[in-house]
Amino acid sequence: MNGPLAVDTNAVIEYRAGDPDVCRLVEGADINL
Repeated sequence: MNGPLAVDTNAVIEYRAGDPDVCRLVEGADINL
């Protein structure tokens, strides 16, 4: 994926799966959706 949004696809999938560690990782990152 190109552009300012750079997220590890596996991390996003795990986040959607409800992995609490990945949730903290994603929520702590600078992400603009």
